[in-house]
Amino acid sequence: MKKLFYTALVIVLFNSCVEEYEVFYPYKNDTISYLAQLQDKKEKAIFSVSGNHVKTFSKGLIVELNDDFFENNDTINFSLKQINTIGKLVANRISMESENRKLIKNSNIIEFELSDTKGNDIALKKGIPIRFKIPYNDLKVPSIFRLTSKGWSKSAYENDILTKSSWEITSGEDPIIQKGYIFTTDRQGIFCIGQAITENAKIEKIRVSLPDGFDVDNSIVQISIPKLNTNIEMYWDGELKVFELPYNVKIPETEANIIVISDNANGQAFFGMKYASFNNGDLIKVDVSKKRIEEIKSILDNL
Repeated sequence: MKKLFYTALVIVLFNSCVEEYEVFYPYKNDTISYLAQLQDKKEKAIFSVSGNHVKTFSKGLIVELNDDFFENNDTINFSLKQINTIGKLVANRISMESENRKLIKNSNIIEFELSDTKGNDIALKKGIPIRFKIPYNDLKVPSIFRLTSKGWSKSAYENDILTKSSWEITSGEDPIIQKGYIFTTDRQGIFCIGQAITENAKIEKIRVSLPDGFDVDNSIVQISIPKLNTNIEMYWDGELKVFELPYNVKIPETEANIIVISDNANGQAFFGMKYASFNNGDLIKVDVSKKRIEEIKSILDNL
């Protein structure tokens, strides 16, 4: 009888430990039902072996393909997504902390894909780069970052090359000189031109609480800092029932937009936004209310 009791006690204690671990570990929401509807559609273009291998997209971004791309393809389908505003960072749920837990500011993100006429991916070959001409204001010491499972990683890859430049744009009778950066790469992925934040960052603990019924199961909480054009997604603390900054990430600013994107079991959209001033350790309460998806998109587009 004593042996049975001891075994049962061990099982109870073990189960208690497992349950406690699952509750206390910080984590994020998997998805929100309407999130994709807040995002801009990818821009598309068709490159042909018999045509010009240069295309101009929105915001003046120019893409150039090398002739070698058409070695096995007469036609290449190209799709592009540009994420270069606070609202787009929020809508695409992009958090700008790097692998070494530093924030990236003034980000200009590009994501691209190439496929053949049947929709099959075209793999880039080493030494055959794709070129992007990106209009941009002057940045001090800009870098190329690539998104990985651990966050943004500053690229040390030899064929990821970023140079400051200028080029002519035909507009009317007289050409215009456009300043910006030329980025070349021979690998696919999600890339960012930006700067690691070097300002003295002291804010490492901010907590956000939502009304009853809103938590990690149905909500995404992000902190957007307009002054730095950067964005951070917060994690859920299962013990305190609040959202908090990612582990070991510090921010230099004491003012930011706290943005909440939520839904319920019926797919009804909820939204909350609060411009807050805060100190280290503050708890910020943010209300949410029903919104039409079009209203939320309009708010984000105007941030």
